Amino acid sequence: MEWWIGYFVIAACGVAHSQTDGDSSQQIGRALRNFNKAQVLYQVYGRGFACRLEQLGPPKNGEKPSAHAAGLISPELASGFFTGYQIRLSCTPNDYQVVAVPVSGGVGTVWCVDKTMVLRTAESADLCISQGEVPSQPKRKVPDQFSKTAPDVAQETQARGYWLDPSDGLMWAAKDSEKRMGWHKAVSFCHKLRSQGYSDWRLPSIAELMSLVNMQAYATEYVGSSDILHWKGDLHVSGGLLLNGDRHWSSTQLSASRYSAFDYREGKTMAGFEDWAEGDTMYALCVRTVPQNQTPKVP
Repeated sequence: MEWWIGYFVIAACGVAHSQTDGDSSQQIGRALRNFNKAQVLYQVYGRGFACRLEQLGPPKNGEKPSAHAAGLISPELASGFFTGYQIRLSCTPNDYQVVAVPVSGGVGTVWCVDKTMVLRTAESADLCISQGEVPSQPKRKVPDQFSKTAPDVAQETQARGYWLDPSDGLMWAAKDSEKRMGWHKAVSFCHKLRSQGYSDWRLPSIAELMSLVNMQAYATEYVGSSDILHWKGDLHVSGGLLLNGDRHWSSTQLSASRYSAFDYREGKTMAGFEDWAEGDTMYALCVRTVPQNQTPKVP
């Protein structure tokens, strides 16, 4: 599995480290929300939820992230001890539970979370998931913005037929395929695309698809006493690219017939499949790498 997973998530999600500000309960709440994000992205490996802390922790000896050590949480969290709490992770095929228990001599109640992403507190670890209470938290005043560019960029992008990302030099087609298709057809669609005088368009990697949005915009938001994963219905990705649907194929292959895709509505990666008889259909958004000595052509 490519290196981008651990690097991108740690950078985008702000994996928790020991903080000097705020009390331990605030810190452990942030840490458990990081577990939620890590578990969502761990599923890109196609093995369900992680059942051991080391599966989410950083790789050793400079190795690349993998299903054995995905690099999705900090070394401190992966150690099982964080800001006065012992972290316990367990899972079933369709669920996971993270319980944070105060260590001997520590203060505070037990915290926990499962795949519902609702944080709870209780007096004991046994009761936390089933009978725990949702702690009250203030609602975020202004949600993070998904797009990294201003809304008025969209008009210019559609007029030109492309958007050039200044952060990495990638040129994106102004709109996607407009129709859903299987993975192989998506690869062919971009390969055959002739736009703006260029013929080297390709299907982007999963990391490149994720780079079009601010991943922190999908972070947990409090609404009243409920802890939910929020999303924005009128999603506009960076550059004002025109997307006709939420789910887009990437070129990242997971197995012989499974391929990684990104869901812009929910802000998470997913696995799509295709074989000779059937398969998933999604949209294709094409990209090309601009050589350093090449100036993009303007219509």
